Amino acid sequence: MTFAVDMGSNIHSNCSLELLTLNSYKHIFSFVERNLCVAIHKYMGEFVYEIERSAQLIPGRCPIPKGVHRIHNVPLNFDRISLQTFPFGKLRFTERAYDKQNRMVLCLIIELDNRE
Repeated sequence: MTFAVDMGSNIHSNCSLELLTLNSYKHIFSFVERNLCVAIHKYMGEFVYEIERSAQLIPGRCPIPKGVHRIHNVPLNFDRISLQTFPFGKLRFTERAYDKQNRMVLCLIIELDNRE
């Protein structure tokens, strides 16, 4: 992970969830958070703490410092995500983060198949 800026109260985010139906993604919901770092810990919980530990970061601490954070061979345990109300099927999460001047500082797209 590479962050060009500290991810703290200076960064707000817009996250959307889409579901693949037939050959295209359909919007399910979106939400905006004023503080990306707090939102990550609130919604992801122990799931993201394991990733932070692997990157030699202090779990749950804000801001997440700018820089290159190396993560290697970390098993992802999705049962540890705090928010557990996802629909079944092929999902796409898009996270966009912006600084106070509304410049995009992060864009993360995750596609997964939620079968259980």
